[in-house]
Amino acid sequence: MRLQDHAYVLHVKPYRETSAIVRVLTRQHGLVAGVVKGVYAKNKKAQQLRSCLQPASEIEVEWLQQAASLKTFTQLDLSAQAQLPTTKAFLCLTYANELTLKLCEDEQTLPELFPAYSRMLELLQHEDLLETALRIFEVSLLSLLGIMIDLSWDMQKQQQVDAQLLYTIEPEQGVREAHADDRFCCRGEVLLALSRYELASPDVLPYAKVITRMLLQHALGGRELNSRKMYRQLLS
Repeated sequence: MRLQDHAYVLHVKPYRETSAIVRVLTRQHGLVAGVVKGVYAKNKKAQQLRSCLQPASEIEVEWLQQAASLKTFTQLDLSAQAQLPTTKAFLCLTYANELTLKLCEDEQTLPELFPAYSRMLELLQHEDLLETALRIFEVSLLSLLGIMIDLSWDMQKQQQVDAQLLYTIEPEQGVREAHADDRFCCRGEVLLALSRYELASPDVLPYAKVITRMLLQHALGGRELNSRKMYRQLLS
């Protein structure tokens, strides 16, 4: 049985002499990992395959449905290629790809993840929107995986967050009113804006980065992301 879908290329790794193991995010089937044969051969078809497997590529892909977790991709056609303006934009995409691969399971059905990724890719093409693009995608991914806490709810007082009060975040529990010795705190109005996905404001964006990082570190269980190390090395 052959399956077809639209997909974004997340990761490519050489395999054997001329093949590659490719992981893609599909519209209907979630993450799919498979072998593409002949990618590194010395012919025109191999050149076309490599052009399909570049970062920020949207492709039409066909694969053989098999019981094994590693599929066999039988056809790849390029649909669109986003143009990332800078190295920083490329590193942001690399980070989002690695985050998706580490937090999502293969063939886990998350229909809303594909449009969220598409939206992020659209925003990454604008240099002034890189931070906004990542924060929106992080919040979307955490929400879809059921990891995102309710930022509008005080879990200790069991009531709506007050816009005028100061709060802190406990990744395993949720939002509570801040104490004097808490290392992180922010106003309730920021949390309420984040809960509504209003992340573009310069007053909200820095807090969004801290909050998503806290939740992601908890979700990753201490695993470090290679893309963060690469970012520090190239842009320090």
